[in-house]
Amino acid sequence: MEIHIDTPMFILLSLFSIIFLPYLHLCFIFLIMGICEWLYKLCKKIEVFLLNIYDIISYIISSPIFLTGFIIYLYMLIV
Repeated sequence: MEIHIDTPMFILLSLFSIIFLPYLHLCFIFLIMGICEWLYKLCKKIEVFLLNIYDIISYIISSPIFLTGFIIYLYMLIV
């Protein structure tokens, strides 16, 4: 059984892979940079969200009027 390699197609594919190899590396690098930027923005949004929740909770705890209203609301919710 003989293995037949289509020589012109093999040469063209080899040439295209050599020509476009740096571009594939650049696409990979830009893809990684885009994912890192997206994750950085996501972490910043989560950080801001958690800080806002912390501020709201600390404001509720520090204010006796809101704390009393919140306790009454929880009591009415349970009963």
